[in-house]
Amino acid sequence: MILVKNAMSRIFSVQIKAGVDGQGNDRVERVVFQPGVNEAPAKWPQLKEHPLVAAALEGESLVEIDTAPKPGAKSPDDLTGIPERRAVQLIKDTMQPVLLQKWMNAEKRNNVIKAISEQLDAIDPTKDKGKKSA
Repeated sequence: MILVKNAMSRIFSVQIKAGVDGQGNDRVERVVFQPGVNEAPAKWPQLKEHPLVAAALEGESLVEIDTAPKPGAKSPDDLTGIPERRAVQLIKDTMQPVLLQKWMNAEKRNNVIKAISEQLDAIDPTKDKGKKSA
């Protein structure tokens, strides 16, 4: 799993060519990175070549975080293979409830589950969150 941290306090957005429609017109796709940690899109290797993304990476407005899992991790798309201390730090930098809930569903470590629950509550304390889905 590759994560991208948007170190700015605002949304980073870029449009990329996403192919051609049936009439020969270019299709445009918008890629958005919220402040904090974001899951990199599948086309991240190509997206890094975009001039705005490359400049943001060079200027460290966007920071690529490689979270190569340890052997035995359940999935490359969760935090189970990442050391607990690093996982908790990533959680604290994540503002996307959908990504946090995805991580919560895969987690078994109590401290990591607690950190996710606390982050979900910090994002929106009015909602009933932080429960593992069945």
